[in-house]
Amino acid sequence: MAFKNVECPVDEPDEDFYGTFSNAIRLQLDGQEILIDFCVWSETLNRARVVSRVRVAQDFLPIIHQKIGLDLNLSDGAPMLFVMPPVHGTN
Repeated sequence: MAFKNVECPVDEPDEDFYGTFSNAIRLQLDGQEILIDFCVWSETLNRARVVSRVRVAQDFLPIIHQKIGLDLNLSDGAPMLFVMPPVHGTN
């Protein structure tokens, strides 16, 4: 599935500008979508707590993987926004 690079302002979250620490990630299938849970995992307690959850279309997961794993180059310091084409149907 194709994506496009978009240059536009991105509003920061209201709660915490710096985000929430995460040291683990969990992927779950939820119907036709994927839940991406960012977690804090404790080796001592052998427990994890979800600190943020993102729901994406299944077609978007390979694009996320590609951009993070292969193409994403933040060495120039410029953030990039990748936009998934519209998902049709009830969402």
